[in-house]
Amino acid sequence: MDQESPSPALPEVSEAALGLLHCIEALAQEQTNPVLLLLRDVARLEAGRRYPQESLLLMGDRWRCFYHCHDSPAKSPEEHGHFHFFAACGDGTVRRWTHVAALSMDQQGQPLCWFTVNRWVTDGPWVAAQALGGLLHWQQVGEKIPLLQRWLSLAAQFYAGTILDLLSQRDHKLMEIKPASPQADIL
Repeated sequence: MDQESPSPALPEVSEAALGLLHCIEALAQEQTNPVLLLLRDVARLEAGRRYPQESLLLMGDRWRCFYHCHDSPAKSPEEHGHFHFFAACGDGTVRRWTHVAALSMDQQGQPLCWFTVNRWVTDGPWVAAQALGGLLHWQQVGEKIPLLQRWLSLAAQFYAGTILDLLSQRDHKLMEIKPASPQADIL
């Protein structure tokens, strides 16, 4: 399930677009891109390893993100790696992380497309698209946030409609193959 274009349905899109333009200008001034910015201190890139190991925190601590690559990209030969986005979920006493989407990045450190993964890839809880909708309506992303986290936050906010469409497609497919038992929790 790949999606490439933003959905203009959310009012935050134009604000996020403007913020992304500011990030792109800042990245250009530093002659870098999001991937190079993240990996600037990495002496040897290891396939399958998480960068950073402890994850980047976004929107306070409600979201987290990490980057990794594979020996041979499964999605496309143009892919260098991808950022995985997770949102906090749970009842407040036990925090769990649900995989929301991943952003594929090309060899030049530029976005290719958003995609979802199978549940066994992340081994975390899945949350229905409808329940995640509110999590994608983020507060304003301030200039004081480090450039990489700001770019990631704004990219997710700009593509919130696309991400929700992907998750809705995933949920629809899962409901098509839902087990016969009404008690089965497909998500």
